[in-house]
Amino acid sequence: MLLFFFLLLLFPSAAADGASAGILLWYRKILPVLLPFTLASRLMEASNIISFLPPAVGMAVLGWCCGYPMGAIWAAILVRNGKLTCRQGELLLPLCSQPSPMFLVGYLRTQAGGLEPLPLLAAAYLPPLLILLPLLCIYGKESNGKTEKTAGDLHILRIRDFENCWFASCRILLKIGAYVLVFSILIAILHPFLSEIPQGQPLLAGVLEMTTGIGLLADSGLPSPLCGSLGLFLVCFGGCSCIAQTLACLEDSPLTGKYFWKGKLLLASVSATFYYICQGGISFLL
Repeated sequence: MLLFFFLLLLFPSAAADGASAGILLWYRKILPVLLPFTLASRLMEASNIISFLPPAVGMAVLGWCCGYPMGAIWAAILVRNGKLTCRQGELLLPLCSQPSPMFLVGYLRTQAGGLEPLPLLAAAYLPPLLILLPLLCIYGKESNGKTEKTAGDLHILRIRDFENCWFASCRILLKIGAYVLVFSILIAILHPFLSEIPQGQPLLAGVLEMTTGIGLLADSGLPSPLCGSLGLFLVCFGGCSCIAQTLACLEDSPLTGKYFWKGKLLLASVSATFYYICQGGISFLL
């Protein structure tokens, strides 16, 4: 933190530009999408609806369909309410925290030069799916009896319950916004130095903040298979900013995310390699 403070003093103009970009990104892109889902998840917890849902399956579906960091939010809720053990939550966390299909097809595909959507989706979701399905079967059998015993009546929500859910959701979104702000400032400060290595700039920037790195892919001059593979690695890994945001959502739960960044790094590497091999094989056959 002391180094970050001195960077702000040494590069005030870049820090101000990065702060503006980070706040706009949070306000325009993250807040409108994530706040309703976070509030809905909290209300489902408060009303006890989660007692009647398959815990691991629900976590996987929401984590994949809604993207980062809904998987972590639901992991914290399920572990906190005893629907998953802490070990189960830790193992499922990197598998259920995936980019949404809309982000893959909409943002990555266009930014990386019009990539084919089907290979992207297959490479992104097939590796975690092959690991996730056996775990869901095992955890589903373990939780069936537990759900029957612990499922209680639905709770009638009062105004105070809604307010508590609202404040808890806003606290999570503010934490996420703080990380977006910090990493946007770091990207703005480091941008002049990263521009000296144009082909390595997307990877170095994307490791910090994935959307910035993906946005630089089109001008990197990399061949299409490598460009798509690198973009897929950044999206599946999430970058340091996304990892910090995800871990911030584990508040009020015993989850630590000790396997999270390692699992994301492994899955991202497998997905990127799978995509590169498939694209290379297709190009070779053609």
